[in-house]
Amino acid sequence: MDGPGPCRARPRGGGVVTEAQLRNRFGEGWHPRADRIEADQLAAGKKPAAARPAGALGRKVKVTGFDLVFRPQPTIYLLWALGDDETQRLIEAAHERTIAAVLAWIEDEVAVLRFGAKDVYRARPVHGLVAARFRHYEARSGMLLLHDHLLVSVKAQRPHKDNNGQGI
Repeated sequence: MDGPGPCRARPRGGGVVTEAQLRNRFGEGWHPRADRIEADQLAAGKKPAAARPAGALGRKVKVTGFDLVFRPQPTIYLLWALGDDETQRLIEAAHERTIAAVLAWIEDEVAVLRFGAKDVYRARPVHGLVAARFRHYEARSGMLLLHDHLLVSVKAQRPHKDNNGQGI
C-alpha cells in the first residue's frame, strides 16, 4: 500500500509485489521500480553513472523496513476458524478495519522524517508510508490462524524539491 498519508485516505492495495520490488525496497533501500526509473533516465539521454542513482531513496541504512504482524486475539481467531462463512466475513472485515486504524495512527503520530545536518529538520512523509502486505490463514504448524504481515519501509519521500527519500 502506498498513497498520500494517512493510509486511510487513499490506500493502494491488491497489486502484486514482485520479488525484485521487495529486494529493491527492503533489501537495497531503492525505489521498488528503480529498474524502470533507471531505464527512463537512460532513454532520456543520461549516462549510466547518472541514471542509476535516480532510483535511490536517500542514504543507505542498515534497517530498510520492519514487519508488523496483525492477528485477532485467540478467542476471535478460534471463532473465525470454527465459524460459518458469514462469521468469518465479519471477523475479517473487523480485522481489516483494525489494520487500517493502526496504519493511520502510525502515519499520523509516529512516522516522522529526519533530515539535514544532525537531523535538524523533521517532516511527515509526502506520500505516506509504503508497505507490502501478506495475508495468511494458517500458522507454520498448520493450525488455522488468520493473520497479516505488513512489511513497512523505513524510507519515505520528504517534502523537498529534490524528492529524495529519507529514513523514518
